[in-house]
Amino acid sequence: LQRARELLSAPTSETTVIGTALACGYSNASHFARHYFEAFGERPSQTLARHS
Repeated sequence: LQRARELLSAPTSETTVIGTALACGYSNASHFARHYFEAFGERPSQTLARHS
């Protein structure tokens, strides 16, 4: 999940939450989002939006 946060915090024009989840070994975006929220207190989309 730390790697996912790094990717979402330094996005390229092609960065997506789903792509990040897949790149980090998650095949289910809902599970990824839930685990991410539990770890960091925000949704992956919020991290991405803050850094876009």
